[in-house]
Order: sequence, then structure tokens, then C-alpha cells
Amino acid sequence: MENWGKYSLPEVIYGKKYRMTAQGIIESDVTCQLADIINKHMNKETYELTKRVWNRLEDNILIGPDIAVYNKPLSVVDDIIESIPFFVAEVSSPLTRRKDHTVKKELYEKVGVKEYWLVEPNADFIEVYKLNAETCKYYLDGTYQKLWEVDWDELTEGEKEEFPQSIELEFLDKQNIELNKIFRSYTCTITNWE
Repeated sequence: MENWGKYSLPEVIYGKKYRMTAQGIIESDVTCQLADIINKHMNKETYELTKRVWNRLEDNILIGPDIAVYNKPLSVVDDIIESIPFFVAEVSSPLTRRKDHTVKKELYEKVGVKEYWLVEPNADFIEVYKLNAETCKYYLDGTYQKLWEVDWDELTEGEKEEFPQSIELEFLDKQNIELNKIFRSYTCTITNWE
């Protein structure tokens, strides 16, 4: 095996290597915002939250989920978690989107991750998948699109029901997470390089 260094290992999924990529500013901010919100409301005696920490799900699977929540106690061997998380959120970037929507979604479903969020930070959008206890397959529980205040104000009450602006997390005692706390506004400054 190549010498990648302990902290720059590739993700390995069923023997195939995927280089871990650094997150952009927006992806990193969304990851931190979401993790901070979850961490603030979760029971720390029962659960453990990690951000981009190595996890060996099986012998030929080594991944670094953007956010994962586990029941305590964790099984850790050589600084690598060997427990199955019950919640995972992957914050997609142009370089990870395909893997997050296909390979990782199928992997998390197979190992029994109960809830999987696909977060699209550049579109202010989240898909929530939950594991059906009978079929052990994911079903799309909901899609959530942050709307800007000006757009929200123009919607009828009926239309507003189609665009929920918060997501309920059962393991947070059904705490609602507001989309505007996850996705913040960004401004772009154009510099003249003359």
C-alpha cells in the first residue's frame, strides 16, 4: 500500500481508493454550522459527534464522513473508529457529489446507518434518507430547500407547507433544525487586478 501518511489516507470503499478533498469555504462553513447545531442539542452522555474522523466500517472500507453521530461507547482501534454511526451527513462539493449520491449512500444503507443527509451547500438544499426497518433500504423522507425571505414572503400558506424551513431530528428529542441556521448568506467581492 502506498504511504499516504496517517492523516491523509484515501477513503477506501470496497477496495477502491478515493482521494479525500479539502472542503471549500462554503462547504466547510455548512459542515461546521450543522455539526455545531447538532452538538449543542444532543445528549453528550449518550451520543458522540465526529467531523471528518476516520471510520473503518468493514475490513475493506475506510471512510471519513463529514458528520457522523454514534451511540456511546465507541470502538476505536489505532485512532480509527470501528463503530457504525446511526446518523451521517455528507456535505457535497463538485468533487464529491457523485460519490456522496451513489457509492456512499449505498454503503451507508448496507451497513445500517439509520439516517443519511445529502447536503448541497451551494444550492441550500438537503435530502433526508431514512432506513426502512423492514426492508433495510433507504427511502426519501424529505427534501428541504432554504428559501430567501423575499421568496418566502411571496408564497401562499399552502405553498409554504411545500417548503418546510426546518428539519426534525428524532435523536435530538425531535428538535427542529432551521435551514437558515445551516445555510448562511455569502457575498462575493470582485477585485480588480489591474
